[in-house]
Amino acid sequence: MNCIFCHNISDNSKSIEHIVPESLGNKHTVLWRGAVCDKCNNYFATKIEKELLKQPYFISVRHRNIIKTKKEHYVPQDVLLINKKGHSNLALFQYYGSYENTNWQCVENEKSLGLKNCLIEPVIFEPEANNYILSRFLAKCAFEFLVFRTKKENFIEFSEYLKNEQFEPLRKYARFGEGCKFWPYSQRRIYGEGDLFQRFYGDKIVERLIEMDFLSIVLNSKTENNNDYLVLELYYVLVILGIEYVIHIAEPDISGYYIWLQKNNFKSPIERAEEIRIPNEDNNEPLITEKLIKILGKS
Repeated sequence: MNCIFCHNISDNSKSIEHIVPESLGNKHTVLWRGAVCDKCNNYFATKIEKELLKQPYFISVRHRNIIKTKKEHYVPQDVLLINKKGHSNLALFQYYGSYENTNWQCVENEKSLGLKNCLIEPVIFEPEANNYILSRFLAKCAFEFLVFRTKKENFIEFSEYLKNEQFEPLRKYARFGEGCKFWPYSQRRIYGEGDLFQRFYGDKIVERLIEMDFLSIVLNSKTENNNDYLVLELYYVLVILGIEYVIHIAEPDISGYYIWLQKNNFKSPIERAEEIRIPNEDNNEPLITEKLIKILGKS
């Protein structure tokens, strides 16, 4: 067996690769041992996923949604403590929970910084745009999801197909950061954190942390050797807590997806026609002042 990223022999590898890390709530969408070797697995864990999870948005979203770390620890969050005299100090809370006689506040404007005897928690609702680490993370997830969809019993045969030149740019960009400076992706919120979903014919209500799928867009058709072929663009679609990320599998160009969105009334390809969405009424999105972000050292 060979690793899908470095192509080295991986028969003795012990690690199991999570397409999306456990620290973002993924427990089930994993690759089998040997699909990704221990060296590549460790690289992605330390150089891509760890760096992604350290970003302000991912700290904030994991903290407020109580998404624990791989070791079942709560995610610490920087907050401001405002004492009775109005003086502020930074604090790092290791455990999520309620604090007696503490007034939890989200900063909406500059006047909020004048509050006394309270705790102010910054809330960040979107990752920063044109995010290099996020881009490489999406490239890695897309490449791994190609393998995941083939299933383990087809892996040996499909791993040779993955060496085709059409997949090389994505593989090299994900693993080595080579080929282009930045692989663009689409990012937009399609539903709120905490929104619930219910099928039309059923009483089960669910909340989704993570969803992923492929979108195939037909460009045209052609005939070769008396055989008809469809020319397709393939996109990987990942939704984490209501934010949809889309990346093109074959080349660093996302324009085809934007055209598809316009033709389909901007509906997400992940959307299920047989479901209704139940919005979370408590999902308000207060603003964060530039001043507070600077105080917290996040910009």
